[in-house]
Amino acid sequence: MTILQEEPYVDVSKTNIGKTTTDSGITTKLTDIDPSTGKMGWDVSYDVDPKEVYEKLSDLYKFLANINPDSPLIVIRDQVKKLRNKTSRLIVK
Repeated sequence: MTILQEEPYVDVSKTNIGKTTTDSGITTKLTDIDPSTGKMGWDVSYDVDPKEVYEKLSDLYKFLANINPDSPLIVIRDQVKKLRNKTSRLIVK
């Protein structure tokens, strides 16, 4: 009995293990290639940009800025403001 085996669709000879790519806060690193199947293994990490966090917290604070002072959400708004201010110190200017 003969088993047919397809060739991998990616030329693994041209792909280097350890190749790292970073795009939009996502870093990928090729960690493994199965030579018989062409299956690739990856390490993926998500980097957080303090400037992006600051901008999102600012947007949220602006959204919450007009709530009624008697609302229980005022506590959340104040916490968002504190987080935004702490995050601003992380941004390299």
